[in-house]
Amino acid sequence: MYKILDKNGVTCHPDTAAAIFALQKGNLEDVSKYISNCFAPLWGTEISDIKFRMINCGALSAELTGSGPTVFGIFRHGAGATAVETLK
Repeated sequence: MYKILDKNGVTCHPDTAAAIFALQKGNLEDVSKYISNCFAPLWGTEISDIKFRMINCGALSAELTGSGPTVFGIFRHGAGATAVETLK
């Protein structure tokens, strides 16, 4: 994935400082606004489909971890358990 990223160039620039500030405030909604990953577009529709499903199940945000292939979601307290059952 790193070779593909190098070939295609970095197209996103996450606002890490804003994400850290939101984490320090404990504001999940704000944290969710700053979640992004430059590798996600390189995976094509598979990752975007998973992210879409998670958001439709109540995630405030969903994103690829590292260079992939795992996707995580940020949920309000208690909402994640319902999403797990739906997404199985």
